[in-house]
Amino acid sequence: MERINNSYIFVGEKPSLTALKNDWTWEDGRLAAAQLKRALENLGISFCSQWFTNVLSGTGIDQEEIDRIEAGLLEGGKIVAMGKKVSFVLDNLGIHHLTIPHPAARGRIRRKELYQEAVRNGLGL
Repeated sequence: MERINNSYIFVGEKPSLTALKNDWTWEDGRLAAAQLKRALENLGISFCSQWFTNVLSGTGIDQEEIDRIEAGLLEGGKIVAMGKKVSFVLDNLGIHHLTIPHPAARGRIRRKELYQEAVRNGLGL
């Protein structure tokens, strides 16, 4: 695993069907990742310098990814749950984390300004 160096480790739930169909990952900056990318860049945080993963697989919790997340935490990364479901999973596993709204959340939070403010608050900036 590459060194984290106090970067954020953004943890999502699982890839969407569209992402799977097109072989897109968080790093591609498409779909929900585009909203997160704009918010991070607005905060002066390099999107490309962060680490992204998903905590669930088709059969439940992806233990391999949990192990990687915990290793990243030991390397100095700050774990960020994207959404309530991921936060619940990490809480149940006893993994300390920050929480931001999921970038694909619906409602008023979809407005760029509101989402950016929610990310700023969630990251404690």
